[in-house]
Amino acid sequence: MVTIADEHFDTQKQLLARLRLLIKNKTDILKPRNQVFAVDIVQRYNKVYEIGKEVKRVYVDVNRATVFPELCMHVVFIGAATITVAIRNVARAAMSLKDAGTVSARRPIDTKLEELRTIVQPDIQAFKKRAYEIGSPLCCTFCKRDLTDEKREQVHVDHCGVNTEFRHLVERFRNQENLTTILDIGAESFNTFHSTVAQLQILCAPCNMKKKRSDQV
Repeated sequence: MVTIADEHFDTQKQLLARLRLLIKNKTDILKPRNQVFAVDIVQRYNKVYEIGKEVKRVYVDVNRATVFPELCMHVVFIGAATITVAIRNVARAAMSLKDAGTVSARRPIDTKLEELRTIVQPDIQAFKKRAYEIGSPLCCTFCKRDLTDEKREQVHVDHCGVNTEFRHLVERFRNQENLTTILDIGAESFNTFHSTVAQLQILCAPCNMKKKRSDQV
């Protein structure tokens, strides 16, 4: 049995069925619970973890590199180019004990990054609250779509600006404090730093999921 984001699977067939439901359209994967599941499972695939970068998000879109284009998972990294992955390969890797051991070795870094993202959530929620109070209408910074009547989960807060994406802030803080690795970063200290320097913007969920590296400066 394998556990992925608190969901349990006894066989690869069961896991594949879950993944097929996840990529049946472009919107289901945007739901928070499905994002957690998708990020967890793709990190167990050697094509993903060998890149050695944090997975920021996973979205579903057509893979135009294939002879017969079909919807598949696109993995967006912090600090590396986006790649596409086949759900069959992802499922096979998730059920492999060998791949699970490699993932465990990287888990402390991913856990620390998740801790840092969690500690700054008050900043994120405060920005979103102010945007709703001020925005008339509330619009996506990229596509300019009116988000005023959208569900709140479809309205995302994104780090932006020159060298102020979240990955930049983590590395900048590490250098500023002369720390050896990000594992040495204190969450509370980073939270104070983040509140001072973070630049944020409102994006709709589709624009945030498809945000290109070139747009992230």
